[in-house]
Amino acid sequence: MEFIQDQDFNPKKNLLVSSEDRNRIPSFVSFQFFRYPAFLISVWIIIGFFIQEYINLSLLMIIVLIGLGFFGQILLHKYSRWFCLASCLFWLMIAGFIHYLAYQIPIDAFRLVQGTKVTYQGTIQRINEKYYLSKIESFSGYRPVLLLKNPAQELDQFLFQRVEVTGLFRPYLACSNPGGINFQTYWRQKRIFGEIQVYKCHPIDNNTFWNNFLSSFERTRNALSNRWRMKLGEEYPYFAAMLWGEKNDLFQDSTALLQETGIYHTFCISGLHLTILGGILLFILQKIHLPKSLAVSLSIFFCLLYLFFCSIAPSAFRAFLMFALFLIAKQIGRNTLSIHFISIAFMVMFFLQPEIIFQPGCQLSFISTLAIILYSSQIQIFSQITKLLQWIANGILLSTAVTIFTLPLLILNRLSFSSLIWTSNLILIPIAQLSILVNFISILGSWIPHLTNVFSHLIRLLIRILIILSEWSQNNIPHLFWKFEAKNQQIFGWVFWILLLFLIDLLMVKKSKAILLKSMILFSLVLVIFGFSAQPQFQVWVLDVGQGLAMISLSDNQAICIDTGGVIRNYGNTGYTILLPFLKNYGIHQLQSVYLTHYHQDHTAGIQSLVEAYDISGIYGRFESELEGGIKTTSIEYPTVSKHHHPYQIEIIPISGFQENDQALVYRLSIQNFSCLVCGDIEEEGIHQLLKAGENIIRSEVIIIPHHGSYTTNLAQLIQQVRPSLAIISTGENRYGHPDQRTLKLLKELGIPYYRTDYHGAVGFHIQRKNWKVIVHGKNDFSKMDNE
Repeated sequence: MEFIQDQDFNPKKNLLVSSEDRNRIPSFVSFQFFRYPAFLISVWIIIGFFIQEYINLSLLMIIVLIGLGFFGQILLHKYSRWFCLASCLFWLMIAGFIHYLAYQIPIDAFRLVQGTKVTYQGTIQRINEKYYLSKIESFSGYRPVLLLKNPAQELDQFLFQRVEVTGLFRPYLACSNPGGINFQTYWRQKRIFGEIQVYKCHPIDNNTFWNNFLSSFERTRNALSNRWRMKLGEEYPYFAAMLWGEKNDLFQDSTALLQETGIYHTFCISGLHLTILGGILLFILQKIHLPKSLAVSLSIFFCLLYLFFCSIAPSAFRAFLMFALFLIAKQIGRNTLSIHFISIAFMVMFFLQPEIIFQPGCQLSFISTLAIILYSSQIQIFSQITKLLQWIANGILLSTAVTIFTLPLLILNRLSFSSLIWTSNLILIPIAQLSILVNFISILGSWIPHLTNVFSHLIRLLIRILIILSEWSQNNIPHLFWKFEAKNQQIFGWVFWILLLFLIDLLMVKKSKAILLKSMILFSLVLVIFGFSAQPQFQVWVLDVGQGLAMISLSDNQAICIDTGGVIRNYGNTGYTILLPFLKNYGIHQLQSVYLTHYHQDHTAGIQSLVEAYDISGIYGRFESELEGGIKTTSIEYPTVSKHHHPYQIEIIPISGFQENDQALVYRLSIQNFSCLVCGDIEEEGIHQLLKAGENIIRSEVIIIPHHGSYTTNLAQLIQQVRPSLAIISTGENRYGHPDQRTLKLLKELGIPYYRTDYHGAVGFHIQRKNWKVIVHGKNDFSKMDNE
């Protein structure tokens, strides 16, 4: 990107403060704010936004602090450190105010109507085959978005039209587990606050020009899509993803390959696409001798049309803003720093769509562009080497700079990293760039049949070459590929990042004492990372699987499972969406056994995913049975003590009753000084039989309250015999009133603290030599809509 190659951070150049002003500024004042005001304001906005996200200041407090910052700037208008601090406070609170408007106001409004029938007017949009209601008229300013579920009629006919939707509103479920996704937080960060179970939907006559404009774009894209789908065949998914960001199921099959070879970003609409398109247009318009101002205007206009064509992808919007600002600055004769372009682009996007701060793709787009800016302003390629070696060295150094800046974000967002990016930037990325160029030219000539035929063959050839070389790189070039969904991979990622920083610094420092000191610092940092990341050898977790039960015991890289959860709203089968991510997070390679309390779906549905992922030596239940998918269980008919899972011991107590819930197995899992009684869904008769087993058998430190916290007359007797120091209620959204208020009252009267998975998330126990401690994964999201 030529327009960001400048000397932004050279302290001897580009000062925005004149020599006269510099003499009037006290010597202790830093010049950074006055040199890079847009950049520092952007940083303050980001910090202020996350302060509000995690601290949740009241609206009154935010307004008071904004006033202090505003009047502080007026009173301290001369260049001073206090002026900078007042400005910092002002922009921190402006960001907090935007957060309050965009998130807290909709949250408060939707909390009042959850579980009720609602009617909203808004605009229908479709993203990744899902339908959403946006621009809801009941809200002003930052309008929220709602997902539309199970519509009784086809919604394609209403795309980009104003409609009135009636249905049942429900917030997203919030299951909080290690390695898993809290969907309520995930969708809230996108400003999608829940879903409407649609009863009816009908259009409103007052459709706007803007909606008609977007609708015409959608029709044009669909026409082009259908035309090129027939021409390209198997290569069409790559073409559509690369050109306008459409990712269907066929493309998703190749995602792993593209991620491992480090070229996945070329199939996402980004600055690369806008740079190529804008560069082509500007070059052609200048070659035909159009006036410079007209060429610039047309280039910006066509890039804006393309932005709408690809649904205004955040990374493309960022690139468009930077491209437009650069051309406008050049046109009016201003030599503006590139750091200001990216800062202004961020602020414009933030004030229009605050949710961009949470989007990993947008974060990576900004931070990688910042890396390129810094690299362009600091790194000088030796002029003594040939142009080919300069190009190779530039590609390697640029990849290194981007990696240093983006790797922490990849780790924190639990994405992936491949060391093939260094070779891909030299081999695969140029081919991808050529393919993008040909794609743009082919679209411009789509209505000329002969050109379409020629370009379709060329596109298919380039895509095939790209995929073949990617497969060859994956199979033949030794490389590192880390998926940061596992904790051990995250540790390797942080260590690699620190080593990379150290090596870069080592090349720049020649003093032996400095090298020795930095080596000691590096060694200390690595030790700190391993120290903080060290996990206890033995852990027991009761997972948050909604209205169901799943408990997993960990030992090194092995696990035992008692019940596997069920199928719940938003998450579907919790085996795929909760259990497997949890096991991957802890790097579990072997699942030894699965024990089932009984055969109801909310305790067994997740087993299908476990059987697909692991070779399980035994699946046990009360009776021999064949579960869904042909999974067979082994019966346990008599009291048994299983010692096959050292150091864990599992005591199994069969229960036989007339109710289905009482045809079950009760488990007492113990290790060292920790024990947990897992009661499944046994009811009054089952509890009566369990009490007969004897106090010595069922005595435990922790009890999982039977049947998701329901109440029976002999529950108090059971708790008194177990004598737990802690109780857990595994429950979620249900129509049965679980947990029963009488159960909660009983636990309070007996002085037994308890955790509820629907409020507190997954509950874990770290087993140490002499004691054990409770770890609550937590639902510390202030926007949680459940009524506590």
